[in-house]
Formats: sequence, structure tokens, C-alpha cells
Amino acid sequence: MTPELPDRDVLAAYVDEGLSIRKIAIRIGCSKTTVAQALRQHGLSRRRIRVPDEMKKKLRM
Repeated sequence: MTPELPDRDVLAAYVDEGLSIRKIAIRIGCSKTTVAQALRQHGLSRRRIRVPDEMKKKLRM
């Protein structure tokens, strides 16, 4: 039985946390391949650039 994958927002949050595909797969309870396919399906990159809050403030100026 295949586990139901989280929606795009949940996957994006895991990636934003800095979790690897392996760690996401463990949390969800599926294979790394399934997670990689879901990320591609949702147009998410495994590596997301996190902008520190201080930098965000400077960019808004």
C-alpha cells in the first residue's frame, strides 16, 4: 500500500527546514524515490535558498 504524500506546502516546509530527501521519506514513511518524484511533480527543488530575516528587511528598503 502506497502512503498518501503530503501536499506541496508540506513538502516545501520540509525542504525549508533543510531536511534531506532521505529524512523526508522517513517522516512520511515512503521511499526516497517517491519523495524525489513528488518534489519534481510539485516543481520543488531539493535545495531551497533561505534568506535570513535581516537580509529580507534590507531587501525591503
